[in-house]
Amino acid sequence: MNLPVQVKLSSIFCYDEADGIGNAEPYLWTIFFKIDGETIKQNGIKLTGDAVFFFGPGSHENLNTHSVVDGESVKIPPALGEWKTTLQPIILEDFNKKKHPIPGIIGIAVILMEEDNVSNSGAEAGHQALNNFIRKSINDFIHGISLLDFAGVEKPEEKLKELTTALIKDIKENSEGKIKDAIRNKQPWYNDAWAFVNKDDNIGSEIWLFNQDEIVKRGYTISLRQRWKNEGDWEIFGTLSAPDPCLSFVSAINVQTVKIAAIKKDIARLRGEMRKASVSMRAELQAEIDQLNISIKSIELEIKRLQQLLLRCRTIPTRINETILEGKMATTNVLTNKGTIGRL
Repeated sequence: MNLPVQVKLSSIFCYDEADGIGNAEPYLWTIFFKIDGETIKQNGIKLTGDAVFFFGPGSHENLNTHSVVDGESVKIPPALGEWKTTLQPIILEDFNKKKHPIPGIIGIAVILMEEDNVSNSGAEAGHQALNNFIRKSINDFIHGISLLDFAGVEKPEEKLKELTTALIKDIKENSEGKIKDAIRNKQPWYNDAWAFVNKDDNIGSEIWLFNQDEIVKRGYTISLRQRWKNEGDWEIFGTLSAPDPCLSFVSAINVQTVKIAAIKKDIARLRGEMRKASVSMRAELQAEIDQLNISIKSIELEIKRLQQLLLRCRTIPTRINETILEGKMATTNVLTNKGTIGRL
């Protein structure tokens, strides 16, 4: 199943700019990538092809502001914070020529910086060094996977988590050095000396990683937010979304729920009238209330039916028991790690 997805990083809120004299000057680096069947193919027991990347542009002032104060919300420009793509499964084939679809993955990396005395060219050099480092790290990770590593593993998802944890550890430990080296090599010694006194600050970073199945299971919309209490207090907001084929069932359930609320309001009104009505009129009003209660039960049955259809619509066929390589290696969880995988 191919799944169109859209990432939208919408805004950054400043709780405390903490830049001493003057206002803060934040800028944002964004990296979007996907590991899926568009480019990744099986070649024996290895994977070939590279991840697809989209790198947000610019460094200093790429948020279209040069002055942020406490309590201010900064809108992230679409060119920097939005990416649309389509995820498609990676198709693996066992020795019996049976095909196994492995859900495609989307990743979102954000790095929030604050400008001080690094030159524009120096900051952009650091930006490009980070982009290149992450590109190489992820592609090396893909090419380094051997499907034999999962042979006989009882919980292959734990093995994959171990591999991705090592990947993120490497990125965390080495990215800052790559950025610093690039900045130092780009700007002249006198700029570098001044920047050493008050270098640009790394407020914080985050990487989110989701596969197709998780996006579906979480209702086709996932909130992205991360708060950093470092170099002040900042929070970034966004969403990852996909078209929801089950939306018609959700709408139908909402319509029926509104009907029940309206009927209950009528029942409350009739009960109020009963308190003032004659004995003969009370019997008539009670009969009307009874009929309305029957209507509620009928609608509740309809809601239950719609909920079952919604559940069926969002149920993903399990792939846990699928195996390849003569039944020795589980393939379900190859490249299906879920959720946030760490910070840069």
